[in-house]
Amino acid sequence: MNKTAKVISTLFTGRILTGCGLLEGRAPSDLEGNWSTYMEEAESDLESYMTDIDLTAETDAMGQSVKNRAKLVASIIGDFDKGHVVVTNEQEGVAVTNEMYFEDSVYYLKDGNEWQEMQGQDNGSTDTSYKNVLNAIIESEAFLTTDIIEDDLILTYQGYDQAVWDAFEPPFSLTIDGFQDEEIEMMLEVIVDAETQLIEELELSVHAENELGTVILLVEVEYDDHNEIDELEGEDEISEAFRL
Repeated sequence: MNKTAKVISTLFTGRILTGCGLLEGRAPSDLEGNWSTYMEEAESDLESYMTDIDLTAETDAMGQSVKNRAKLVASIIGDFDKGHVVVTNEQEGVAVTNEMYFEDSVYYLKDGNEWQEMQGQDNGSTDTSYKNVLNAIIESEAFLTTDIIEDDLILTYQGYDQAVWDAFEPPFSLTIDGFQDEEIEMMLEVIVDAETQLIEELELSVHAENELGTVILLVEVEYDDHNEIDELEGEDEISEAFRL
């Protein structure tokens, strides 16, 4: 094919892709109006990822302030088929960290320098899987504002709607009592790579206040290494220790 023919072919192909909504710069031309469909399709092709989740709860009531924090760092392969998870819980300044490796229904918990098999145990972190977080976002679709800024699709929300609370309550174990709806405000921002339609960051804050006190919940999530993880930390140690 000569150079002129190549240029014509490239332009023609580009017009077809743009017409189908598959190419406009780096992002689909109809991404802003059909983001949920694109994000579901991208998730179906997601084979591995790393996630860093910070959960913070601050309560100020009756002259006492309490702050608790949980941090989860995980590398996941498949739909939670295999993973390495480190969870740190901090209460009143005291932190406890647990490290876990799982494959299918078998779980290994690290005790000091030794791994122990915990067959049949639930790792407790599947609720925060990428798929479940995406489902929460899609369930809130009618309440979200969308915008495309440079290479990112930005999804935002501010207010309090029971449907949004119900969507995000399970993946992040949100709990709040003693407040009326009008005393609660939620703010959500989700940053999505416009080219891949995969979530990069999510921040959800809940602020509740009345004459009895104040509660602030903050969820900060980062996703990285999409489809780039082949081997998990601890995998070789466990294979050697249990002769897998």
